[in-house]
Amino acid sequence: MSTILIIEDDPVIQRSLDALLRRSGFDTRLWPDLRPAEEALRPAPDLILLDVTLPSGDGFAFCRQLRALSPLPVVFLTVLDDEDSIVEGLESGGDDYVVKPFSGRVLLSRIQALLRRTARSGRLRSGELVLDLSDHTARLRGEPLTLLPKEWEILTLFLRNPGRLLTRRMLLEQLWDAEGCFVDDNTLSVHMSRLRKKLGSFQGAPYIRTERGFGYRWEVPYEKL
Repeated sequence: MSTILIIEDDPVIQRSLDALLRRSGFDTRLWPDLRPAEEALRPAPDLILLDVTLPSGDGFAFCRQLRALSPLPVVFLTVLDDEDSIVEGLESGGDDYVVKPFSGRVLLSRIQALLRRTARSGRLRSGELVLDLSDHTARLRGEPLTLLPKEWEILTLFLRNPGRLLTRRMLLEQLWDAEGCFVDDNTLSVHMSRLRKKLGSFQGAPYIRTERGFGYRWEVPYEKL
C-alpha cells in the first residue's frame, strides 16, 4: 500500500483528500504545516501532496530543500494558476501541478501515473553492496553487513542521492527523529567513520568520498534489482 503525505492547512480540503485517497486504497498522513511535516518524512512516504501557501512558509521553498536530499514525487495543490507560479513550482522540483478546485478522478489519475513512473524497487545494488529496503538488510560481497540504525539511515540517504554532495548540515537535519532524538556533529563524524570502514572500497575507490569542508558524496553508481 502506497503512503501519501498530505501537507495542507485547509481542514476541509485535508479531510476531502484523506477520504478520497483512502477509498482508493492509499494510506495517508495529514499535516497542516511545513515544520512538523519534516517529521513525517521519516519513514519516507511514496508521494507528497503539497500546498504552496502554508503558515510557516511556502511549498516551493520546501520542495527545493527536499530535492537536495530526496527524489520523492511531489504534486503541488494550489489556487495559484498563473503561468509564473506553475513554472516556479516545476522548476523548484515538483513533478506535477494541480490547480484548486480540482477533479478527484483527475487527481487520482495523476497520482497513480506518477507512482508508476517512480516506483521504487525493494532492492538496490551499488558495486558489491546490495540493500533490501523492504526488510532493512544489507549484504556486502554476499555476506550480511551489520549496521546500526543511524548507519542504515545514512546509507539509504546516500543511495537515494548517488553522486550528489550531501553537506553535514543536510545529514544532521535528516537524522532527527519524531521524538526529538538527534545526531550531533561529533556523533555524525563517528557514524561516518564506522560506516566507511565497514563498506571499504569498490575497484579501488571508496563508496563514500569526503569533500573536505563541505560534506560527503556517494561515488559508486547504483541500480534497482
